Amino acid sequence: MKRVIIFIGILCLGEALAQNFEDGFSDGDFTANPSWSGNQSNFIIATDDWNQLLQLNADGAGTSYLSTPSNSVTGFWEFFIQIDGTAPSGSNKAEVILMSDVADLSASFDGYGIRIGQSGDDVFHLVRYDEGVEAGIVVSDTTVFKAGGGYRIKVNRDSSGNWSIEVGEGYDGELKNSGNTGTDNTYTSGSFFGVRVSNTSSRADDFYFDFKIDEAPVIIDPFYIQGFGVSGTNQLGLIFNREIDSASVSSSDFQLNGATNPDQVVVEGLDSLTLTFSEDFKGGQNQLLISGIEPATNDTILADTSISFFIFEEFEAGDILINEFLKDPPPESGLPEYIELVNTSGKVLNLKDWQIGDNASIRTISDSNFVFLPDTFLVLTSDPEALQSVFGDGFYYDLSIPSLNNTTDQIRLFTGEGILADSLEYSPSWGGVDIALERRSIETASVYQSNWGDSPNENGGTPGQE
Repeated sequence: MKRVIIFIGILCLGEALAQNFEDGFSDGDFTANPSWSGNQSNFIIATDDWNQLLQLNADGAGTSYLSTPSNSVTGFWEFFIQIDGTAPSGSNKAEVILMSDVADLSASFDGYGIRIGQSGDDVFHLVRYDEGVEAGIVVSDTTVFKAGGGYRIKVNRDSSGNWSIEVGEGYDGELKNSGNTGTDNTYTSGSFFGVRVSNTSSRADDFYFDFKIDEAPVIIDPFYIQGFGVSGTNQLGLIFNREIDSASVSSSDFQLNGATNPDQVVVEGLDSLTLTFSEDFKGGQNQLLISGIEPATNDTILADTSISFFIFEEFEAGDILINEFLKDPPPESGLPEYIELVNTSGKVLNLKDWQIGDNASIRTISDSNFVFLPDTFLVLTSDPEALQSVFGDGFYYDLSIPSLNNTTDQIRLFTGEGILADSLEYSPSWGGVDIALERRSIETASVYQSNWGDSPNENGGTPGQE
C-alpha cells in the first residue's frame, strides 16, 4: 500500500506579472545564470531547509557587494532579507540596490535601493543614491526589523516615479502596505541590480538574501485527499486562496505528469475542488499543471502554475541505513558530531516519528512529515552551519543527536512504528580517531567491523557526499 502526503505550493489567484529581477540560487551558484560580480569571495550559497540563500561570509569587518546586470526601472522587485543575531545598526546594515548605473557598488553610482540599518528603530527605507552617497529617503515603511528576523519585501515603482513598499514578516509572510508613498523620478534608467553589506567583525556571516520568493512547501491535510486504502489513491483536493468561478473549471485545466487529465472535477466549495483520475497516482513525485482558472470576481486569471506532490511509499528493510558517523571530531576543527543516513531505495520515504539514538538515549528525528528522497544522504547534526562551512552544501538536518562516546557505544535507528531499521555497536578497534567512520558497502550488514573504515577525506569525513 502506498501512503500519500502532498507538498504543494499555495495556489494563488493573481495577475501574471513578471518580477523585475529574480535569482533564487537554486543551482547553488552565483557565478553563472546569472553572473554576479564584486566581492565574490565574501559570499556563499547557504541552504536553509528546502531553500537556497545568498549569505555574507566575510573574513572580518568591512563592506562587501555583489551586482548583476539588470535594466528594469518600473514594476516591482521582490526579495527576502534575514539578519541573524542582534538587530541591524548603522555599522551593520544591508542595502539591496534596485537600480545602479555602474556595476561597482563600492564606487560612485546613481540609483535607488532599500536600506535596513540605522540608529534607533530599524525600518525599511527606499533611498536615492547620488554619486555613491545616500541623497535622501524617498519612502519608508513602518515595520520595525526585529533582532534575528527575516522579512519579505516588495518595492513598487510606476513610470511617474511613484514608489511604495510592502513588507511581510518571515520568508513567505503576508505582504502589508503601510500606505506610505513617495515620488522620485531623478533616475529613469539603470544597468545593474545588487546587494551591499556593511558589517563589524562579529557579524561577518549574519546576513542572508534571496531574490526569488519560492513559496514554502505546504502540507495539505489528508482530509482533502480521497481514496486511501489498498487500492491506492487517485483523487486530489485543491484549495485556492480566493473564491473561484466554478463555470471556468474543466478537466482540460489540469494535466497530471504532462499527459493525463482528470476524469472528473467536482467543485467542493467556493474555494476548493476535487480531481478524480482513472488510475492511482504513481509513487514518488508527481507534477500537476493548472491553467485557465478564474476567480469569482472575474478580474484576472490564474497564471499557469505547476505544483508537485509526493506519494510516500512503504519502507522495507534495507531502504534506509546508517552510512557514516563522526564520534571524535578532529582537534580544533570545529566540526560537530554527526550521523549520516542514506536512502538506498528508489522510493520517496517518510521519516515522520523515526528515532535515532545511542545505547543510553534516543531522539525523534521529526514529529511531522519528513520527505527523504531516493538515493540521497541525510546528515543529522546539532550544527549544520559548521558542516556546510567545511564541506559545502548538503542535506544537513538540525537535530540534537545523542553524544557518541569515543570508546564504545551504539547507534540505533528506529522506524516510526518502532521497528529497528539499522544498528551497530563500535569499539576503539574500529578506528575513527579524529576522523569519521564510513560504511564500505550497503550490501553488507552494519554490525561487522570489517564494513567500516576511516574516511580518506583529510577534512574529517564526507557528510552528505559519496
